[in-house]
Amino acid sequence: MRKTTIMENNHEEAYIDNWMKTQPKIVKGKQKDVKRSSFYHEAIALHAKYSLQDQFAQVTDAEFQRLHDLINRLTEENEHLKFQIMAKGE
Repeated sequence: MRKTTIMENNHEEAYIDNWMKTQPKIVKGKQKDVKRSSFYHEAIALHAKYSLQDQFAQVTDAEFQRLHDLINRLTEENEHLKFQIMAKGE
């Protein structure tokens, strides 16, 4: 596995430092420091979670639109057939 070094600007560094201070890590009843890599693991997990949710939302919207179009088409066909039946006088 290859290590990647990420250069953080001052704002990002301060944000990550504050995040690390707010994350309690208790091991065997003793508080320990949270490693900096924990922030990136958390960020990757959140990105994956919300990325999947966004993809699911797009698929759901597309499927909803497809079903809506199908219902509209069938409703129009139904109305057309009703009109033809009424025109024939049946």
